[in-house]
Amino acid sequence: VVAGERGLSKLKGLSQGMAEVFIQHPGYQEQSFSLLIPGDKIGIRKPFLLKPSEESNVTVTLGDNLSIPNASIRVTRSGQLIFEGPAEELNQSNILASGVTYNISAHWNPDPKNPDSLLHSPKIRWTMPASGPGEIKLSLTDSCFIKGVVQTAQGWQPFGGTSIQVSPIETPEGDLPETITLWCNSMGRFKTPGLPLGKYAVTAYHPRFGVHGKIIHLTEPGEFTVGFITLPE
Repeated sequence: VVAGERGLSKLKGLSQGMAEVFIQHPGYQEQSFSLLIPGDKIGIRKPFLLKPSEESNVTVTLGDNLSIPNASIRVTRSGQLIFEGPAEELNQSNILASGVTYNISAHWNPDPKNPDSLLHSPKIRWTMPASGPGEIKLSLTDSCFIKGVVQTAQGWQPFGGTSIQVSPIETPEGDLPETITLWCNSMGRFKTPGLPLGKYAVTAYHPRFGVHGKIIHLTEPGEFTVGFITLPE
């Protein structure tokens, strides 16, 4: 919800128990508050005190320090998504909390019509200074792509209509991206969108022909071919 006049807000439909309230406002440090929701009261009044923030600035570069101001930034803290959007918007909002550590990454596509041109930055763990402004620098690199073909054990024929899950196991920076689900085409072929470096489990699922997968370690940008993934039948 968005707070109204005098900062008042109303959250409807909450169940009895503990809840976590996450609050953001430009110019103030983002914060989370634990809240006990009783089962015998209609309303709860609780002030959430926000602290004025210090200035933070993220710079995304490509190649010879070419600045990319319209790159997309993703900021998380302890599994909580803090911000996802243009770098300029993050710089203008100044919501990062003093002394708090975040996981931060960037991506940018110079050719939106071509998914293969997507560029990633390595994820970094960065701590906002306890006092004073903070400076974040990210550098874009080419993405990794995983491709392959799903086939059946009987006849070794390429098999379409299979779902593929690509699950991160570990990355050099420790903050794992989300699991990706995609579908093979009619010839059993698949290719992932751009991925950061790291180790992944690539698993093929089919309700009739079973499950099979491989562990892939991406150590440099570019395409990595897993070859055939054979469903056991």
